[in-house]
Amino acid sequence: MQVKLSLLRAAAIGFALIFAGAVAEASAATNPYEEFVGPFPSWHQVQCSGTDDTAMLQSALNTLGRTGGPAVLYIKAGTCRITSTLHLGQNAGGAQGVQNVTLLGHDPADTKILWAGAAGMWQRMFEVDGVGHSRFGRLTWDGGGAADIVYFDATSSQAPYFPTGNRHEDEVFQNLWSGGGIAYYLGAQNTGVSESEYMRNKFIGPMQAGLFLANANVLDHWVWDSLFQNVRYGVTNTLPGRPSGSGGDWGVNRSVFLNNTTDLSIGNTQAFFGSRWNYSRGSQTHVFGGPIGMVAAGWTSQGETVLNYGQNPLSAQNVGPLGVIDGVFNGGKPTGQIGVAQAYCNSGCSGDLWAMGNTFSNSSPYQYAIPYPSAGRIHAFAEDRLGQTISDPGPPALPPTPARSSAAIIEVTNGDIAGALTRAGNNHVVVHIPQGTYNIAQTLQVGPNVILTGDGLGATQLHSVGADPILQLKGPSHAVVRDLSLQAWDGNAQQRIASGIVVDNADQPGGLVHAEDSVLDHNNTGWDVSSLAQTVVDLFDDQNSANTHVGQGGANPSVDYRSTNARIHIFNGAGAGSDAVYEVHAGELVSQTHYLEGSPNGAPATLVAPNTSGTLTLDAGNFAPNSGGIDTTTFSGLFTLTNFSNTLSGNGSASARQFGPNSLVLGLSYGSASDAIAPSFSGGPYALWMPRRANTDGSDLVNEQQAGVADSTQFLHDHLAALRAAKPLPVAPGAANATDVRLYRVGGEFLKSAVRVTGSAS
Repeated sequence: MQVKLSLLRAAAIGFALIFAGAVAEASAATNPYEEFVGPFPSWHQVQCSGTDDTAMLQSALNTLGRTGGPAVLYIKAGTCRITSTLHLGQNAGGAQGVQNVTLLGHDPADTKILWAGAAGMWQRMFEVDGVGHSRFGRLTWDGGGAADIVYFDATSSQAPYFPTGNRHEDEVFQNLWSGGGIAYYLGAQNTGVSESEYMRNKFIGPMQAGLFLANANVLDHWVWDSLFQNVRYGVTNTLPGRPSGSGGDWGVNRSVFLNNTTDLSIGNTQAFFGSRWNYSRGSQTHVFGGPIGMVAAGWTSQGETVLNYGQNPLSAQNVGPLGVIDGVFNGGKPTGQIGVAQAYCNSGCSGDLWAMGNTFSNSSPYQYAIPYPSAGRIHAFAEDRLGQTISDPGPPALPPTPARSSAAIIEVTNGDIAGALTRAGNNHVVVHIPQGTYNIAQTLQVGPNVILTGDGLGATQLHSVGADPILQLKGPSHAVVRDLSLQAWDGNAQQRIASGIVVDNADQPGGLVHAEDSVLDHNNTGWDVSSLAQTVVDLFDDQNSANTHVGQGGANPSVDYRSTNARIHIFNGAGAGSDAVYEVHAGELVSQTHYLEGSPNGAPATLVAPNTSGTLTLDAGNFAPNSGGIDTTTFSGLFTLTNFSNTLSGNGSASARQFGPNSLVLGLSYGSASDAIAPSFSGGPYALWMPRRANTDGSDLVNEQQAGVADSTQFLHDHLAALRAAKPLPVAPGAANATDVRLYRVGGEFLKSAVRVTGSAS
């Protein structure tokens, strides 16, 4: 059984001021896909010799994030040869761990860390202990045919920083020890590792695993645009010959799997999983769920292309629910390719499966397998295409490592951020704010083509002492804000005095606000989006939590996401301890693979704010407050809840599981042995399909029910429409007159609205 994680960790506050400066100007230009900015004078830069660089690199790591030391370590192009394990965090330069640090290389194509130490099992290249809210990337890790593990998270319970909010980008893992080989070994000391992001990484086998989630509190791991080739397990929480395992959960999106044994695998877990828009060719199995009895472990496969597999493309030896939509499957056995069924079961076997819009090369209508004639339940077959000729388009082109920006750099000196931004004007310029804490008295205007960057989330802090908002991006803007944090707490008045970022006049055809790895907490509203008929807000791996009025002078209720006449699409996320999570007013909000738990200082929490309206779709997630519940009886519109878990932390009982009309609740695991409140509905049409009540050993079947549903297929189609349509928009240069704002690793704490996006002009 999965162990509940404690409240999501917020970014730390307070760092010394460091100033460095150089001035340049550049002509206006729109932003490409993504640019790498740096290195800057405030970064510690090292050059490897290629002989034995272990001591030099360890010395640099010992000062990283320590008092008086740099926040960023940058490795110049070259080969770094190491003969023993590198260490970061606890007991590496200090007794305590570190947070808000960055370790980057020049480019993985020319910057390599090569293992030249002993060979064999448990030989590891890089060990961390108590490292949180940090960024790693732009390196090739070469095991020299000898190293077993590259990134080994050995955080102990004594470490002061919980390993959460870390980002890994543009890392290549290759040439590991042939007897094993694990790129990321997460949770080695039975301490959780959570809210971690993996962007554009490459796992080149042979190796045992790309990501190994080693214990039940290794949660919320999100993979994007990565390559897994010739590995035994791409992402897994179970490995033969390794201790522990059984972690979860994760979301793996837009990645390529080639010639693996098992692309994605789970063992004993009670969690939820998502695999979306991936391409798999030549693997034995794409998704495999191990035998875990009657425990509900939901999985949504969306828009995946799975070709030339040796066994079943999707096979779950558990009760599910397994949801499969808009997939393409070529090969395999003639029937029963996609299956879910409780293993090791002689009678009363169970399994839940729902599907829509899948394409098969095989012509038999029996492509789904559930227990028959036992207790299996299925809602499928609609809009499938059978017997199709499926040609291999080849693996999709994965986005490249971002090239270094050619834009001129303006260094902030003497704390004069406003002056630097004034000099940047409307030009395509990088404005760099070195690590430190800066008091902001007046709103900073960020030009429409400016890249405003700090030295890391939590390393560069902008604190309002009167500015409201702190940053304003007047639209239509093509600005980028990255690697910094914002605060607006008046300790004397005990209240939040300002908003963090405001993007206004943001509604144009083709408009996009794209954010990755935001960390927002203790705000009245995390994301506040309004009046956007055309611009879409896409949030990747969003961490939005602790937004509450309780003991913090905030709005009542404080909410994580507010959409008013606008569209918010959340692709992976986590949060805890907020008054309410979703508030929608005549808008659309789709959330995928989202972990939610905790209550605000013991006060009740609710999933959906009352008296709201629009389209709200929540797929593959959970809501586990200490107290509170789900009540959508005052919601007006289309409400969809799929592959979702609602169990309370501890032994409490939910205050409500009530749903209004026009609701589809599909694949809900709820309650516990002590929590008997069953889902109820205030009126039709509604459908409760595939519900289960959790117990001490797994789950009990609950009868399906529906009312006012004239056509079940049409009802399912209508309710899945928003989920099927909510795909991330391409991050490519936008039209000059359209909003194209990017936010990378931006933090916001104690703000009225952490990020406010509006179609209105100020």
